[in-house]
Amino acid sequence: MWLLCALASAEEAFDYNPIGKRDPFAKLVTELPTAPKEGLMAWEIDDLDLVGVTSGLEGPAALFMTPDGQSWVVGEGTYVGRFWGVVTRIDEDSVHIQEEYMDLANEGLIIKPYVLELHQGE
Repeated sequence: MWLLCALASAEEAFDYNPIGKRDPFAKLVTELPTAPKEGLMAWEIDDLDLVGVTSGLEGPAALFMTPDGQSWVVGEGTYVGRFWGVVTRIDEDSVHIQEEYMDLANEGLIIKPYVLELHQGE
């Protein structure tokens, strides 16, 4: 009888309330969407070379060279890199790219900026 009373009091002592808590079985980092393996999205951003920048009536544009020797013209809003990086700004000597993804471990949006600079005289 004493054992039964001890078990009953142990059950009453702990009351778990999951409201406002993270699901312990959820993935810590969400999976990033799979990028198509073509064009500029087939490469890491750091593997791309900025070859030229121009401005015109339709806005600025940049010329990238991929490691396989192909060249690509991009504008603001173009997706670049394997993890859906977006060209956010094109300056006269650089291109700004931003990747965004969710980190569930810290429960926040991670923004990873890149700046690719034009190499003069190479």
